[in-house]
Amino acid sequence: MSIAKTQAERGYAIYRNVDLDQTGIVIKASRGKVYGWFLYNNATAARFVKFTNSTTINPGATTVFLTIQLPASSAATVWFDGGIEFDTGICVYGAQLVADNDATDPNYISANIFYL
Repeated sequence: MSIAKTQAERGYAIYRNVDLDQTGIVIKASRGKVYGWFLYNNATAARFVKFTNSTTINPGATTVFLTIQLPASSAATVWFDGGIEFDTGICVYGAQLVADNDATDPNYISANIFYL
């Protein structure tokens, strides 16, 4: 008998956005885990997806927890069986530049983020 739970049994929530921008979004305003994502950059230059471990978002000012670079016209798909722990909250936004204080509208990022 297997004790491992399937994805359906865990009941992952999905945050979906076809135009992730620089204003950011609070995905979950409490402790949680990100289990994976499918991110796509349709721009002709690299773009960045930034996660913060917080319950509110102020892009460019809130401390960045994780930055994911998306090369031009590329996608990123990952899955973490154990998840990435966010002990305060899960927030996300997009930016044109890698610098933590950049909150320039990235244009053309779509995101599907799987979390609990």
